[in-house]
Amino acid sequence: MLWYTLDASRKRKTVSLSDFFIFMEFHHQGYETAVLVALEAELRAKGIERMELNLFWHNTAERDLYEKTGFVPVSVYYGKNVA
Repeated sequence: MLWYTLDASRKRKTVSLSDFFIFMEFHHQGYETAVLVALEAELRAKGIERMELNLFWHNTAERDLYEKTGFVPVSVYYGKNVA
């Protein structure tokens, strides 16, 4: 399952990936990469210029997947416990 939304308020046509789910038994079989590659081709054909997403930094498997498919980190969000 993959959900994304078009952000029409930006100068560059950009979609935000909001939910991407593959059942655990199908992980590490190339499905994640295949879906992202197919989505990129579909969006490019529709004139979309950019894809963006958020993920938790501790999730190294997801970071590796997205970096392998051409995503690069563009910001870092910090937090601090105060109690």
